[in-house]
Amino acid sequence: MKYQSQMKHKLFWISLILFIFLLYKPFVFAQIPEHIHFQGMLTNKEGLLVNNGQHVLHFSIFEQKAISQKNQALWNERHLVTVENGIYSVLLGSNTPFSDPDENPKTNDGLSFANPYFLDITYNNSSLAKDGQLFPLTSVWTAFRAKSVAGRLVTSVENKHEILGKDDILLAKGGAHLTLPKAFENRGKMITIKKSDVSNLGVRIICQGKDRLIAPQTENAEKCPITLTQPLEDITLISDGNTWWGMGQGKVMVESQDEIPYARLQLKDAIQATDIQDRTITHVDISPEAEIAYHQLNLDQSIQGSDISNNAIQSVHILDNTITNNDIASSAEISYSKLNLRGSIKYSDLSTNVVDTKAIINGTITNEDISEKAKIKYNKLNLVRAIQHRDLKSNAVDSDIIQNQTIRNVDIAENARIQYKKLDLTDSIQTIDIKDQTIIPSKLNHVQSMGKNNQALMSDGEGGFQWKDMNVLDNVYVVGPGSSYQTIGDAMTEIKSHRRPVLIKIGPGIYNEQLITRPNMCIEGSGQNVTTIRFTGGSQGNASSATVVGYTNVELRNLTIISNASRKKNENAIGLFNPASIKVRHVTIKVYGGTAYNYGIYNDRSIPVINHVHVSVRSTVTEESWNYGIYNETSNAHIDNVNIQAWGGDRTFGIANKSSFPVIYHTHVTASAGVMKNRGIWNESSSPRISFSEVIVSGVCHDNYGIENYNNSSPIIKNSMIKAFGLTSYGLYQWGSSQDSIKIYSSNISGETHSIYGSSAKFLLAHSQIEGEVTGKMTCISSFNKNFLPLDHKCQQQE
Repeated sequence: MKYQSQMKHKLFWISLILFIFLLYKPFVFAQIPEHIHFQGMLTNKEGLLVNNGQHVLHFSIFEQKAISQKNQALWNERHLVTVENGIYSVLLGSNTPFSDPDENPKTNDGLSFANPYFLDITYNNSSLAKDGQLFPLTSVWTAFRAKSVAGRLVTSVENKHEILGKDDILLAKGGAHLTLPKAFENRGKMITIKKSDVSNLGVRIICQGKDRLIAPQTENAEKCPITLTQPLEDITLISDGNTWWGMGQGKVMVESQDEIPYARLQLKDAIQATDIQDRTITHVDISPEAEIAYHQLNLDQSIQGSDISNNAIQSVHILDNTITNNDIASSAEISYSKLNLRGSIKYSDLSTNVVDTKAIINGTITNEDISEKAKIKYNKLNLVRAIQHRDLKSNAVDSDIIQNQTIRNVDIAENARIQYKKLDLTDSIQTIDIKDQTIIPSKLNHVQSMGKNNQALMSDGEGGFQWKDMNVLDNVYVVGPGSSYQTIGDAMTEIKSHRRPVLIKIGPGIYNEQLITRPNMCIEGSGQNVTTIRFTGGSQGNASSATVVGYTNVELRNLTIISNASRKKNENAIGLFNPASIKVRHVTIKVYGGTAYNYGIYNDRSIPVINHVHVSVRSTVTEESWNYGIYNETSNAHIDNVNIQAWGGDRTFGIANKSSFPVIYHTHVTASAGVMKNRGIWNESSSPRISFSEVIVSGVCHDNYGIENYNNSSPIIKNSMIKAFGLTSYGLYQWGSSQDSIKIYSSNISGETHSIYGSSAKFLLAHSQIEGEVTGKMTCISSFNKNFLPLDHKCQQQE
């Protein structure tokens, strides 16, 4: 088997070398240009476009593909590029020539481009290479196109454009017309076209000659041209030498080609007025791109009355029958005189009733009526001293506004620029100070002592008052610095009844304690990575080793849970152990250090709801160490918008299901670096429902499975991507009987050894892409391989 595998690899590389030689043959002996124009898109680590401006990029060329294997660069060059909307352009070879990278004519180190080269781009001392792999120069060397956005050529299109060999990504505005190159001359070429605006105009894609275009959105109808109609919609096209195959997210409108007889206009002469419904042609009737001869107005001077037809502009369009500054744009190329406002505005400058005195209640203009930015001369009041009674107009401040006709402290803002004296409240408030005597001395006499810090005076409902701790008002317990409870355990001790719902609010900080919840309880932190509960694990693989233990009707939210075992032999680390129905929302769980087992979430015979949660499980122990992101045992979990990262150890599992039927939505799972096994999703007697999710598994071990099924497991997979990389890697591996039935819809399955393997189970695939070999009882409907070539009903490439 090992010899056969080696022979397959050798044959693969021989075929690939022959293919590259044939592809590049016209260019091998071409003269190498001194400069290469390179255009790309620059993003940061979060995948967001960098800010507009100047950025420093380092470009290097290597003979090795992996960063970990690269030797000294064959060629280096540094550029200060200008980035606008993420796009930058650079002239490679302008600083360091390809013919003499070390700039020493005595050495023969020029780049021949006869061998495969790999490009590395460095930004802020970090390589833009993805997953440790440099960007291969996959097309003719003069294009420098890579398999990453960081090196793909981007072209902006607004009008008509014929797609050229150098085009890779085209950002087209609504109304643009794009013509595809001939399919037979561009076998293997991939083009991405994106509608770059939100206008109602579509982007039209046209084929040449008898070329066909088959898009999945049109039910494989062989239609061309097509139009992108939705805002920001995109489609990727690839040529198999005869046909352009399309793939994309939105709906693509196929233009009608019904054979309806009609007579086209014979436009040998100019268009006559009778051809237009209202017998006139105006500028709005003619597109800027129209190939029609017409004369635009020459507006070198002002518009004359003779230039405008009768009633084209009527006085009703201008309310007061005059044209003022406000009616003319600042950019208008029309001769007119603006008012010269260097001095103050005079009454004579205003037309009658332009400013109505009714708009100013008292008929005067005061400070409040004039903006701080107004370029008008006026005198502001000088309020250096207190406002005098004579400064106020009669009834301007009504005494009814102030009940007792006095101005007190509460009536004046702290930052008021008014001189006044505050009341000296050294004595107690008297009943005569309160208008209706709502608070009477008899009620106050019930309180015989002073309250403590953080207490409030509360009514007992019978005319008396008592001091009560604010932390336990309405069954709310506050934990943290400055509160009555310094630990979560202190607050738990104060809770006497578990029948009424209780809210425990935890302030910022790290709480080194184990939390064992009780029924009808909500634990709320101050935010993920702001409030942290941490525990050291233990020797048992159950609740005693967990940082948090769930219970019925319990909710955890807005906090971080950490379990860090001591790394002693047979130690276990469990973030959340859940033996009941619990809700977990907006929580980060980090688990590491267990030498036996590490569990992010352990669900035991429960129905939990896990939403917007990040789970990270890591282990550096390589012998008998098992890692689980989420472990479901006889549990029907609802998992939605969850990110799971499982790394290291002897065996690593993203999600493990045993006798369980979970629902998994919008979830990202990665499992890697396990020495013996890596499993993205593992099922034993379980049939999960997986939708809109991504599972990626990789490792140097011999067992890397995206999804692995045991004993009567029949998952349903929809709109998901399952990928496995490694020496022995399977996208989906099925152990079991002929009773197992796996259904896959609109998904991508790939593995370097097999995409799908199952000797006796039944597989149904519809509208899916299978990127590798398949073994088993397969039924394919409208599916295709990695080259977008259609598969027959047995999932084999059609002859």
